[in-house]
Amino acid sequence: MRTRLLRSLSVSFLVLSALAGSAHAAAKHPFTVDDLLAMERIGDAARSPDGRMVAYTLSSLDYDANTRRTDIWLAFTDGGAPRRLTSHPEKDFAPAFSRDGKWVYFMSTRSGSPQVWRIALVGGEAEQVTKLPVEVNSFIVVDEHRLVLAIDVYPAAKTLEDTAKLDEAKAKSKSKAQTYDDLLFRHWDQWEDGKRAHLFA
Repeated sequence: MRTRLLRSLSVSFLVLSALAGSAHAAAKHPFTVDDLLAMERIGDAARSPDGRMVAYTLSSLDYDANTRRTDIWLAFTDGGAPRRLTSHPEKDFAPAFSRDGKWVYFMSTRSGSPQVWRIALVGGEAEQVTKLPVEVNSFIVVDEHRLVLAIDVYPAAKTLEDTAKLDEAKAKSKSKAQTYDDLLFRHWDQWEDGKRAHLFA
């Protein structure tokens, strides 16, 4: 009786092991481009002034909108579950803490062009900090009243509004042909348009 019971248990164990093994084997598959696109990507990390927190971006694929969605997340350096700080269909990126550690500043395209926004660590809605007629490339938080901004402008333009007007005139022009007779005419994925990066406070 005991031998029969042991044999029965052994067979049951083998059957369960085989089923588990086949299920595990069925779950395995070669790495595909769909797997690559489905992976969440972490980037743009910034440490809080006291070193207790890290703000970072997490981007994931939005199949319905056919784009990648990027939001700001917050994690504690001593462990614990990460917390989503922003949630918007437009891209939120490049987080930076305020000097007092109460705010996270970030870049966002939610106003139509890349501008600087901020959100309080205690929660609430994000608020727009810069409302410029041109795109902001990057920024540094100086203090609660000042930012240093990197902005592409035309050297001949005297104001940011002048650069915006020249961009608008180019966009409305029927002629889209351009002649380049000197390098660097193209940098990675964009054409040189005569602008230069300058710092603004």
